Amino acid sequence: MDPKRGRGAVMTLALYAMMILALLALAAASSRLYASLTSSRQQNEALRASLSTLVTALRAGDSAGGVSLKEGPEGTALCLRQGDTGYESRIYLYEGGLYQQLCPEDAPFETESAQLLARTDRFEAEQQAGMIRLTTGEGTAWVALRCEGGVSLG
Repeated sequence: MDPKRGRGAVMTLALYAMMILALLALAAASSRLYASLTSSRQQNEALRASLSTLVTALRAGDSAGGVSLKEGPEGTALCLRQGDTGYESRIYLYEGGLYQQLCPEDAPFETESAQLLARTDRFEAEQQAGMIRLTTGEGTAWVALRCEGGVSLG
């Protein structure tokens, strides 16, 4: 066997092995990057969900005297009257979560019957000139009230 020919075959085999290893490393890095981007996107969607839920609920309850701010278990609670039924939907912060409770308007806050909407460490609702500012740990949303006299504080 010719020594030059043997050396050329070894070099070709070594080059082929290096290309395979480079492709495997590139595939592994791409996989990690894709997993990271997917996780980041899912977290971002979950964070925005709490604010969009609040805005949707507030717009649905926007009627004359239908929106009120009350003192909840851990700060302000957003209360949305359910028509003339005598019931209201309360949204408030409790033990690291944003909860919603449907109950009679004059009932005390009972956190056991509330449903978790989203995990968050902060919730604030404040009326300012025909608008309500809703703030969670994920951000702030301003909602313009379409109905005059839509908010009562108490």
